[in-house]
Amino acid sequence: MIEPLYREIRSDLIAFFTSRTGSAETAEDLTQETFFKVLRRLERETVPPNLAGYVFQTARNTLIDYYRTRRNSEELPEIEDTSQEDERDEETRRQIAGWMERFINSLPEPYRTTLKLCEIDGRSHKEIADRTGVSPAAVKTRVHRGRRLLHRDLTQCCSFSFDARGRVVDFEPLRRVCKNGC
Repeated sequence: MIEPLYREIRSDLIAFFTSRTGSAETAEDLTQETFFKVLRRLERETVPPNLAGYVFQTARNTLIDYYRTRRNSEELPEIEDTSQEDERDEETRRQIAGWMERFINSLPEPYRTTLKLCEIDGRSHKEIADRTGVSPAAVKTRVHRGRRLLHRDLTQCCSFSFDARGRVVDFEPLRRVCKNGC
């Protein structure tokens, strides 16, 4: 029962593992491990109704296990000194933060007040709702729309580069002089 299935889907499994690991040897090992797990289950339990589907699900789980153990045992690469780069990125973020209040002040009401309270003063949506007399849902909507307007204005002014965490690391003005003085 398992032998004909093995012959039938072995090459598919090897292709699956090779495409995800980049190594034919690792793919062969993971294929063998997958079928070993399937055989152990068949010794203890009944045959699942869709045996091929079960084999591929086992293969996906085997791949996850492979990366988990590899991640835990892999040596970390040498980390180069990026302190100057970090300082430059921090200076860029401070410069952009300086513009933010001018950009927020250029937004129409009620987005201006809501974003000031949320982004500059650090107030929660509930605090803003209590202070402005609208519902927390309305505050959430105003913050969302205000951020979209702010994003639109910022991207019309400058082109931004972001790091892997989504933080601004560089910018380039798109115009000679921006209406908000950036």
